[in-house]
Amino acid sequence: MNKTISLGFWLLLLTLETIAAPKPTLPPDRSPVVARRADAAAWERLRTDREFQYGQDVQTNEESVLGRLWARFLRWVAEWLYDPDRKNTRDWLTVAFVVGIAVFAVWKLIGMDVAGLLGRRGSEVGLGYGVESENIHAIDFNEEIADALARQQYRLALRLHYLQTLKRLSDAGFIDWQPNKTNRTYIGELHPERLRPDFERLTTQFEVVWYGNLSLDATQFEMARCRFEEFGAILPIAAR
Repeated sequence: MNKTISLGFWLLLLTLETIAAPKPTLPPDRSPVVARRADAAAWERLRTDREFQYGQDVQTNEESVLGRLWARFLRWVAEWLYDPDRKNTRDWLTVAFVVGIAVFAVWKLIGMDVAGLLGRRGSEVGLGYGVESENIHAIDFNEEIADALARQQYRLALRLHYLQTLKRLSDAGFIDWQPNKTNRTYIGELHPERLRPDFERLTTQFEVVWYGNLSLDATQFEMARCRFEEFGAILPIAAR
């Protein structure tokens, strides 16, 4: 301990002596200044060297038309992104893009048919009712399903099976069917709750096929139909 204190004292003393010691001064440099001139030939060679040209490259005839168009497009994008006079326009376009993405996500989430909103929903052949104002209690499902199968419209037949399932749930008092409700709303309000997992699987299968424009063949439709019939068979048991 004493040795450590003694060593620290001497180091402090040495530091103070170094700081207090006078600094040596050097005499001013009074030698004459000789101006050096660059070699004119070397300067001209460097001035014309392409490697040292930092401005915009001059386009040559060898550059393709596509390359010139691409370069012009990139310049336009850069000007549009960094021009302060266009900030308001950029902000509005960004908001519109975000809102568009949000609306599209909501459509997908609630199971809305985008094609139907664009006016193509009524193009399904063989419907004896309008899908925009369909009433599940006014559809003859046996007749409509048979007609759809005769036309080999398996997607439509699957849709009819799903609507028939909604009618069965409504008739049993398990859901409160309304024309303006979404499929996911029925999942949330379905009682008894033990039916929800099976009904949610049927709903997802229907939405993937119908809203995703997924084609079905006879074998795939038959497998889906069996699942709907199995679900329908357990409804009377669940109602007890």
